[in-house]
Amino acid sequence: MNFTSDQLEALKAEIVALYPEYKERRLKLGAKLLQLQQMLAKPGHGTFTDTVAQELKIPLSTAYDLMNFARAELEKKRLYESRKDEDDITFTWDELDELLRERYPEDYKEKPPRTRPYIRSTQLHLFLDDDTRRELAGAWNIIKGEEALHRKLSYRVAKEIINAAAKFEARTKRKRRPRTPKAKASKRKRR
Repeated sequence: MNFTSDQLEALKAEIVALYPEYKERRLKLGAKLLQLQQMLAKPGHGTFTDTVAQELKIPLSTAYDLMNFARAELEKKRLYESRKDEDDITFTWDELDELLRERYPEDYKEKPPRTRPYIRSTQLHLFLDDDTRRELAGAWNIIKGEEALHRKLSYRVAKEIINAAAKFEARTKRKRRPRTPKAKASKRKRR
């Protein structure tokens, strides 16, 4: 592509002016960067990346993101224009939503809100000697800000308590089990 140094400098000046507002002008800036790439990119000895990074002070990742965005938008526009004919019907999003609601009312029924599991804190009263209590307090201060670890430990402690309660209940049921006359007689013989 043939270009003069004045054209190149003018293009660079436009890019520098557009860059601070790139969020609003991504398409325009991306298209200008594509044009600059066509002018300066040569496999093995082009100056496009140096110009963008050093002269224009645009990070290369940002430049390539903008160029990809511009390519995609230009392709969408090209596809849209190629399909456009005189019989096209255009809807706003609200009109389209209304049509879909009329056509498929079962898809638009009010759905109950998803409920999240209710998690609330529970206090445990631990019977510990002073040294263990201090050690536990120090450990707790280290991990109390880590929510994922806090949640994991909470479930682990809860499971331990549930398992201990189940074992305790099983032992007490065995002790309380009513004895048959035969069991009582065998116990007397052992004495």
